[in-house]
Amino acid sequence: CHRGIQTFLLIGLVIWLLFAVMDMVRYAGADDAALQQAFWGHVFVPRACVMALGLLALWLLRSGRLNAQSRYLPWWEYGFIYLISAIAFETSNFYIANGIVAAKSSSVILIMVCFLPLGTVFYQSLGLAVVVFLTDLCLGYGMLPADKLAEHWMVCAVVGATLVISAFSSAMREKATRDQFLLRMLLRWEAQHDPLTGLANRRHFEDWARVGVRQARREQQPVALAIVDVDHFKAYNDHYGHQQGDNALQQLATLLQRYASRPLDLSVR
Repeated sequence: CHRGIQTFLLIGLVIWLLFAVMDMVRYAGADDAALQQAFWGHVFVPRACVMALGLLALWLLRSGRLNAQSRYLPWWEYGFIYLISAIAFETSNFYIANGIVAAKSSSVILIMVCFLPLGTVFYQSLGLAVVVFLTDLCLGYGMLPADKLAEHWMVCAVVGATLVISAFSSAMREKATRDQFLLRMLLRWEAQHDPLTGLANRRHFEDWARVGVRQARREQQPVALAIVDVDHFKAYNDHYGHQQGDNALQQLATLLQRYASRPLDLSVR
C-alpha cells in the first residue's frame, strides 16, 4: 500500500505537469489580455499549488516522515485527491466558459481515482467520490454560461453512472481482498498446528526453535525444553476407545497451553 501510494503520486504529478505544459500553450494562444490575466488566478497558481503539495508529500513519504502507520495518511490522501479534483474541475470550466477546448469528460477519471486501492476502505472511498461528484456539479453550475449547462448536465450524468459502477467494483474488490486475507491466515494456521489439539506442529516448532535459540544466545539466557509423555496412553485408548483418547489429548493440550502463556513460550505436539 505504502509503495502504491508513492507510485500513484509520482504518476499523478507527471500527468499534472503535462497538463501544465498544455496550459502554457493555451495561454500563449490567448489573444485577449484580460483572458491572459485570468489564466494566473484560475489555472497557473492552483496548478502550482498542487504540484508543490504533491512534491512535499512525495518527499515526506520517501523520507519516512509520513508512513503507512500514520493516522494522518488517509486524511492526507482524501484531501489531496479532492484538491486535485476541485482544481481540475475549476480549470476545465474556466476553459469551457472562455471558449477554449477542454476535456470535460476527464471528470470520469477523477471519480475512478477515488476508488483506487490505496489503503482506504470502501465507505471512505465512496464518501470521497460523492463529495467530488457534488463539487463538479456545483462548480459547473456556478461557472458555465447557460448555453453550456446542457452539456454539463450530460457529462455529470455519465460521471454519476461511473460513480455507481466504480463503487460496485470497489466493494466487490474489497470483499475479495478480505476473503483472501482470511483464507491465507487460516491456511497458515492449519499448516503450523495440529488439527486435533490445536498445538503447534513440528514445522512450527522448528521455525520457532531457530528464532528462539538465536534470541536466547544474543541475550545470554537459557532455553528450556520440557518433553511430556502420557503414561499408559495406548492402554487407555484401547480400553475406552479412540474418541475418549482424543478427548484426553485435547484436555492435556489445554493444560499445556495454559502454562505456555508467555510471549516466547510454545506448546507443541
